[in-house]
Amino acid sequence: MLRILESMKEFTKIVYDTTMIFPKNELYNLTSQIQRVCVSVRLNIREGNTFEGDRKKNFFKIAMGSLEEVDECMLIALEREYINDSEHNAFRTSYWFIFNMLKKLIHSDLLVAGGHK
Repeated sequence: MLRILESMKEFTKIVYDTTMIFPKNELYNLTSQIQRVCVSVRLNIREGNTFEGDRKKNFFKIAMGSLEEVDECMLIALEREYINDSEHNAFRTSYWFIFNMLKKLIHSDLLVAGGHK
């Protein structure tokens, strides 16, 4: 679990650093949305870790949905040319790492009652 939380720190830094270059007119739109959803991913992973079994899994699934939302928002930023391909690729590398770790946690047999990861 520590590994995904450490990875989320880096992911959050990438997302926040990237959104800082967005146009000012996006401050209360895309910028705010991406940052809030990124925080939501991190908080759901953290909160889910306090539970066991299906309840834990549900928090991780919510985190996965939020992660997908961040990804779509960053795609919009690329389409609007707020970021370039290189910046988007750096984001996507971190995104896929988190995505795969979350997927493993969701499908892990260690989420049964009494099992902590």
